[in-house]
Amino acid sequence: MKKGIVVLLPIMAIIQLILPGCSKDNGAGPGSDNEVVATEWWNCNVDNGEGDGPWTMKKYQDSTQTIQGQWNYGTGADEIACPFAAGPMTVDVDSIFFTATGTASFVTTPSMESLFTLIVAGKTNNGTADGDYTISFTAQGWSPTLSGNWTAEIDSGGGITYQSDEAQILSALQAMETAIEAENLANFMSYISNDYLEDGSNKTDLQTWLQDAFAQWDMSMTLTNLIISVINASATVSGHAEFRDLSGNILQAGDFGPENSWFWGTFWTEETSGWKICGNQALFGLDVSVQHGYPENYSLGVDVTAQNIDTVFVTGPSIVNQFWIPQDPDHTVVSLATRPIIGDAYVIHIEFMDNSTEEETYTVTGVNDNFAWITSPENGAVVPTTTPTFTWQEATGIESYNMKVIDADDNWIWEIWREIGANSCVYNDDGNATEPLQSGATYEINLHTFDANDNQASTSSTFSVQ
Repeated sequence: MKKGIVVLLPIMAIIQLILPGCSKDNGAGPGSDNEVVATEWWNCNVDNGEGDGPWTMKKYQDSTQTIQGQWNYGTGADEIACPFAAGPMTVDVDSIFFTATGTASFVTTPSMESLFTLIVAGKTNNGTADGDYTISFTAQGWSPTLSGNWTAEIDSGGGITYQSDEAQILSALQAMETAIEAENLANFMSYISNDYLEDGSNKTDLQTWLQDAFAQWDMSMTLTNLIISVINASATVSGHAEFRDLSGNILQAGDFGPENSWFWGTFWTEETSGWKICGNQALFGLDVSVQHGYPENYSLGVDVTAQNIDTVFVTGPSIVNQFWIPQDPDHTVVSLATRPIIGDAYVIHIEFMDNSTEEETYTVTGVNDNFAWITSPENGAVVPTTTPTFTWQEATGIESYNMKVIDADDNWIWEIWREIGANSCVYNDDGNATEPLQSGATYEINLHTFDANDNQASTSSTFSVQ
């Protein structure tokens, strides 16, 4: 993975529930071969602060659902704790219902116990819930029944109660931040798609990087100005991230989004187990096209999109020379002595500013020999008008034409695209030329054809204006 891009985090703490041994299992629960496919952690509030407790909901491969947690009520000497082990739960769209049983005890006098039955019903909506409850006790001297209202908010997780896609992704980010802060590698990786690919790094690479990060750094991250955009089963996250060490010093900060995806959590996909980070699905940020230059010159055009590039160079057969043009994307033109052969392999080498390197091998899958020859003006002709008509002999096996008019200072003063079937245009017929043609000036025409693989064949000629 690329060095110098450190992405770690903290926002919320996830409460892992450890149930006391005195709780009584109510007999429900999936088989050992029935995998958990979704988990949600909730915090409830009972009767406007008279009680509270954490809940853990789970959904299994066979669609069964369970809930376990704690129901605390009262304060001081009157506080009772009612832990309940995993039991069946029903969540249907926006409704929730479960019955839990266990052993209750006074917090200050644990020996005072009673079996209890708790019945909870209510509605859920996008990470919040509320409803009614009834709890009954069997031991002599205990209040037979209590009833009232409850509310709850999701702490993290998703995939069981209704949450909007945006809320699910936000919850996942918060859980991953907590996992980073706790150095919980397994929890973090559970939110990464098995098909993750970010600028050439796959899920295994990300896990290795995270293990190294845990060994080297204690860091925190703050996310602000988040915008989550969902289209069908894909989503992107944009915003601002700041990474700090334990002393509060900023290690890295900046905006991120689809056009600047240095942050690993930019691209998401919806899978059966919930929203997962999938990466930008790019191999090292490389977009490589093999293009055929002028008739006497074949060349490879290599476009590289990545952060903090120091230089790019290419190795392979028949290379005569090459030059690198730092821009966005970075572009390298490689001149070849002979026509490329289908199957020829070329290796693109990238050196980054932190002295790290990456490389990727590409093979030639096609060469565009389909030229569109310029027929008017003829090469070297003098035209009597500042709005000449350009014509060319049509090419076969191509997708589009591109024409550029270049002045004596090598400036592109006009560019136009034409689809298949077109073979002429008039200078500045679209009104987008940067300047009119000047009397007495000489210009160059570059006419390019592009095939279905974006390979390019080019011809050129010159003309002067009378």
